Amino acid sequence: MRKLKYGIIGLIILVFLAVPVFAQEISTFSSYYFSPRVFSMGGAYTAYAWGPDGIFYNPAAYSLPGNRDFFLIDPTVRINFSGIELFQTFMENGSNIEQILADPTLMNKIMDMDVAIGASGLPLLGWVGGGFALAVYDSLDATFNFKPGLLTPDVYVRIGAEVGAIAGLSFAFGPLHIGANVKLLYRAWAEETTGLLNLLNFDADSGQLPFPVYYGQGLGFDVGAILRLGNLQLGLVVKDIYTRINYWQANTMDEIGDPSSESTGIAYVPMQVNVGVAYKMGTLIPVILYNIVLTADIQDINGFIEDLSAENYYTLGSKVFMGVEAQTLGLFKIRAGLMQGYPTFGLTINLVILQINLAYYTRELSSIPGFMPEQNILINFSFIW
Repeated sequence: MRKLKYGIIGLIILVFLAVPVFAQEISTFSSYYFSPRVFSMGGAYTAYAWGPDGIFYNPAAYSLPGNRDFFLIDPTVRINFSGIELFQTFMENGSNIEQILADPTLMNKIMDMDVAIGASGLPLLGWVGGGFALAVYDSLDATFNFKPGLLTPDVYVRIGAEVGAIAGLSFAFGPLHIGANVKLLYRAWAEETTGLLNLLNFDADSGQLPFPVYYGQGLGFDVGAILRLGNLQLGLVVKDIYTRINYWQANTMDEIGDPSSESTGIAYVPMQVNVGVAYKMGTLIPVILYNIVLTADIQDINGFIEDLSAENYYTLGSKVFMGVEAQTLGLFKIRAGLMQGYPTFGLTINLVILQINLAYYTRELSSIPGFMPEQNILINFSFIW
């Protein structure tokens, strides 16, 4: 009982220490690891955090009973199907640029399009179980969105690539599980808004980059807690505590990875406090629907409270995530959810040590739901046992 009391006191102190850090200037964004299992549940995983996916959501889950997995590779490909009409226009007209430009709906097709590709999980190598986790992972994400410009459309470009290693520990104090991660990060990223003509006129043979690219290495930390109350679990995590990256800026291809140049400075990843709830509902229909889990998250709770206090109700939805998972017929898991107000769906096929995972989800790239949605499909093959 004394251990439980001290654990709760430590958790409260951690939350109060976390809040002031949000006032810092932030110069790089958080990493974005693709998980069809999580995203098809609406991205709500703070209080559940099961298996290898939980490494990126809450380290407290490492000591949960039965949470034990070895994972070898977890390759995931992310694509989106926005802009199909524009691609069809190019396919129908081939190299006839004049005919393409004469299309009166061309500008609308461009403005409605966003391009998104991504990959992760080669490798995702490691172990979770017994209060311990160790993993090596990678992730690549590229997004291009078109916006109205002065004369021609502008293009918002966001690219992130990361290779990382995570080691974590978790301890149980009665029903309370507390855990922490230390993360070693190698990252390259770029975020720029530029004119469409600038990209079209870019000369790759010049050796110049169309926009600055940043790359570097650093350390990060996560701390989390999960309180088990029967079938109910309450979760809290503080992600990217004092995560700093010593980075370089590259304007030419030759400068990328040049160890002789001095570093440009220190980049900070925004710290985030997430809270969540998970309820293990059990069996609804034997064999057909069982092992049902309901989850819900508020991510970036500090921003949620600030928006609520300022009565910015239109932004609250971008921080709310909900999902459900159920097993059926022994071989399948089905999932659905709401990610920032957008519906998500997914399916897992379990073939002994091989999992085939599919997911559809939409994420909001702005702070206002409905302003800049990006629809995605994830295809994944996992070797987990």
